Amino acid sequence: MKKSKFLVDLLSIIIILATLVTGLVLHRQTHHIFQTDHSLFFIHCGLGLFLLLCIGLHVYQHIKWFTNYKKLALNKKLVTTILDCIGIVVFVFGIILLFGGVFKSISILHYIFGIAFTVLVLVHFINRWKKFKILIK
Repeated sequence: MKKSKFLVDLLSIIIILATLVTGLVLHRQTHHIFQTDHSLFFIHCGLGLFLLLCIGLHVYQHIKWFTNYKKLALNKKLVTTILDCIGIVVFVFGIILLFGGVFKSISILHYIFGIAFTVLVLVHFINRWKKFKILIK
């Protein structure tokens, strides 16, 4: 089980960074150059959906923590709670953009929240680095 947690976490970090890079390039193309590479859009969407799957696996692997969520002190769950809320906003805006077309305001909000989500994921990862190193062994 420890190796599978390690693999899911590592894969999630790689995918979120790839999603960030494709999102930054898409933002630059869409809002600053006024031409969009549609193949990059589909890669970004595919990475986002794959990231959603990895996050689902990550949550499943930590289901005991989530079942004790109400009992935890706020300082033990603050980053994760904010991360969950921002992640939901990012994915909802992403789905709206995927199926609803181009909405400049939603696109910009998706971009801003996507960057915030990535930063918080990295904070989440760094805060748990000692535990993560245990999974490697």
